[in-house]
Amino acid sequence: MTPPAQGAVDAYVADFNLGTAASRDPAHADLSWVARYEIGDVKKQTEQSLAYMKTHGLAYRGATPDPNVKVDSVLSSTAIVLTSCLIVSKTDPWTQYVVATGKPVASPSPRNPPPPYLLRIYMKTSSAGAWQIENVLQDTSKTCKG
Repeated sequence: MTPPAQGAVDAYVADFNLGTAASRDPAHADLSWVARYEIGDVKKQTEQSLAYMKTHGLAYRGATPDPNVKVDSVLSSTAIVLTSCLIVSKTDPWTQYVVATGKPVASPSPRNPPPPYLLRIYMKTSSAGAWQIENVLQDTSKTCKG
């Protein structure tokens, strides 16, 4: 793996881990990490999602999904595309639940094809040289494999 790609992967994994931790307890989550690793609409969506969960008393529990990150393409020394296929544990699935009752949030009707779906993550470096997530696109046309 080229050095810039490793930095992008490290930044994505750090963001993923911090996001996962925040999702386990959105009511008390410190979101200062979001501005470090995310920009634009991705940052806004993360902040809105966690604020919604906090307001509505929701959180996640279960085994943390495996992000299964791969370098898709190195566009330049400051722009890289990663992919991620989130593999969820069959024995301890990552589940959203209502904190007050402990009951899982009702799942919408099954999707066809079923998840996981491939995420294409567009990373770029900030003016300070730190890798940040600029965009994430999800391909729901087919199930991805870890």
